[in-house]
Order: sequence, then C-alpha cells, then structure tokens
Amino acid sequence: MDAWMHGWMDGWMDGWMDGCMDAWMDGWMDGWMDGWMDGWMDAWVDAMETKIGSHVKGSAGFGQIAAF
Repeated sequence: MDAWMHGWMDGWMDGWMDGCMDAWMDGWMDGWMDGWMDGWMDAWVDAMETKIGSHVKGSAGFGQIAAF
C-alpha cells in the first residue's frame, strides 16, 4: 500500500507540476511576446506618424500608415 501510494503521489505530482509549469511558461511566453509586439508596433506607429507629420493616434493613425 505504501509503495502504491508513493508511486501514485509521485506520478500525480509530476504530472500536475509538469502541466502547471508548461501552462505557466506558455502563458508567460505568450504574454511576453504580445507585450513585446504591442510595444514594438506602438513605437513603430509613433515613429511613422511623426515621420509623415500626422498627429492622429490609435487605429485611425495606423490606418493612415497602412494607406500610406
């Protein structure tokens, strides 16, 4: 009984920890990549808006750049 419980607990903990860590890392990487891309795109949009002399912010500004 002890060996069975020990094996079951090890398997359960390993599976749970692996699943949690995988999910956490996936979430962290997704969040980091989203944040990085958002920041990079915001900076690029700001630079392009400044370059073409437009002071429109947000999606309208991005639409102007896409048309530009």
